[in-house]
Amino acid sequence: MDHSSWTLRGYSIESSSVEDLLGMTKLRTLTVHSLDGCTLETLSASLCESRELGQLSLYEVMHDRHNEGKLVLDLIQLKFLTVGMHMPRLPDQHRFPPNLTNICLRYCCMEDDPMPILEKLLHLKLVELSYGAFTGKKMVCSKGGFPQLKLKELPDEVIYITSLKQQTIGGRNSEWVWKLSERG
Repeated sequence: MDHSSWTLRGYSIESSSVEDLLGMTKLRTLTVHSLDGCTLETLSASLCESRELGQLSLYEVMHDRHNEGKLVLDLIQLKFLTVGMHMPRLPDQHRFPPNLTNICLRYCCMEDDPMPILEKLLHLKLVELSYGAFTGKKMVCSKGGFPQLKLKELPDEVIYITSLKQQTIGGRNSEWVWKLSERG
């Protein structure tokens, strides 16, 4: 078996042990579907030898809240991160991998605006908030935030963000801003 590149999807700590990950040094992609009482700190420590891990997806299907706001990922090489678990607020930017380029947040039910933290992740090129990621009332992106982000348009589904009560857009041409207007 060639171990030059490993992908592990559907991993469940409920039916396995987090220690099983310690020897997977060639792991490039990991999708965890149940943390089953394992803390994110323990998971991160178990992945510290996986120096090639570039893509990590974390889902907590049971909505276990013991990991709320405790995202700690000491994975320098990680570029793609998907988080699908209850997390009403993001941890500060220093708890994210420093080279992160893509982040997808789902089912987080974030009450606090995630933008002040996300915009400090200097290498982000893609940010996706979907499926109940944000339940708060207001998101604000500051001028100069997200220096690498390649946002050219918002998806049509933005009209379905019913909890968003206010939006402020600056530094864009009028046609782009018009697309954001109500039903625009």
